[in-house]
Amino acid sequence: KQWYQRRVAITAGDSGDVPNFAARVARSSLFVFSNLCVGYSTIILAPWLIRIYKTGQGDPDDVDKCEEVVQDTDLLILTVVTGITNIVGRLIGIFLWDRVRFLIQQSTVTIIIALSFAFLLSKPSFIVSMFLVGLSKFCYSIQGVEVAVLHFDYDYYGKSRFEVGSYISSGFSMAGGVVGTSLSAFLDPYIALTVLLMIACSEIVVICFMRERF
Repeated sequence: KQWYQRRVAITAGDSGDVPNFAARVARSSLFVFSNLCVGYSTIILAPWLIRIYKTGQGDPDDVDKCEEVVQDTDLLILTVVTGITNIVGRLIGIFLWDRVRFLIQQSTVTIIIALSFAFLLSKPSFIVSMFLVGLSKFCYSIQGVEVAVLHFDYDYYGKSRFEVGSYISSGFSMAGGVVGTSLSAFLDPYIALTVLLMIACSEIVVICFMRERF
């Protein structure tokens, strides 16, 4: 646990204040925003991709509308891609949280998310697409453990201004959920994937600057 003790030691002692408070809040806000944006978008992105592959990516006017409905085995696929991966990811995230350093763990899962979105833009087969969406949701869930802890981390925000930092980051996390949902709901799936890829890449940069979590 020595690396975690070093993270705790960053605090400013009995004063309850921490250096670079504004920068810490800004970085944590961008981190949680990106996480929720990716996670919520994949929930809606999966059924959109199923509809696209069911219609054969052809002219929508030439396809029976009943064929576009997500039903039967499609629902089972969605359960696995967006449900089971979420549960398993959270459990693994809890296991890894105090065993793997922040920089290694968070940068790795975010790179995997970015690569998943990049490969999805190449329009692979249906099975590969569902696997990639599930993989991104799995990595989001692993990262979600760190996000949950960060909201209540006295050592990161400092005891004197903990409420302010926690409220701001929580607000950005909710905004990320709204933005992620809107991207997948109102934009073309592949345009949404492009935007999500850029968000994931920017999150990697943010993680590298969150030195207080190393």
